[in-house]
Amino acid sequence: MSAIHAQYWCEFAASLAVAAVAWGVGYRLLIRDDGDKPQIDNNTRAGQADGDSTNADDKERTDFLREAVRLTEERIREQDAFTRFIQWKAALLGALSIFTAAFLFSGGFDAKGALPMTALSGALSVLSAAFCAKTLNLDWHGMAGFHAPDILVRVESLRKGDIADMLRVVLKAYHDSIAVNDATNEKKTRHIERAKKLWMWGAGAALGAMAGNSPLSEWACRLAA
Repeated sequence: MSAIHAQYWCEFAASLAVAAVAWGVGYRLLIRDDGDKPQIDNNTRAGQADGDSTNADDKERTDFLREAVRLTEERIREQDAFTRFIQWKAALLGALSIFTAAFLFSGGFDAKGALPMTALSGALSVLSAAFCAKTLNLDWHGMAGFHAPDILVRVESLRKGDIADMLRVVLKAYHDSIAVNDATNEKKTRHIERAKKLWMWGAGAALGAMAGNSPLSEWACRLAA
């Protein structure tokens, strides 16, 4: 085997060994533990006590609907906060992925044995950034608050039961918004999870590429020759 081939395989072995260690650690810390997430049931139903709801007067019904609207608004605000949080994580991870790819393609990694890991890391980092961009997609999102044109018409001639009817309409609109928000956030979560895994594999390959280009690797290759 020629000296050039020996140098190549030595650098490749060093980059692959470091990448394998990084992948093992990253998999254990970032991926394997994800299966231990606690599950929260948000579908608890309130029971009815001895038919009280059927005997409630108009004021009690209106008060109940008003409280239901308030609690539903809290759920929507919670969803909005989660959306902002996951989009902030996607922006941060996307910037880190782009920086990793730009760093690897800057031309400073010229060891031939480390080129496979350099190319692999760059490709995985670009894919990670793409999934982060999908997470930042401006999907439709239901908001708290409600406006209906016919409300202004009823202001001048408010009738008994109008408030309860309006609250029912608001609850229906909020129910639809919450369903859309849940679907949107679930999709964003899937994208950021994929981006995280791709970045983990890409970061491990980047560490391998740096190891293959390091003076320590060159020194070890000379000793092994």
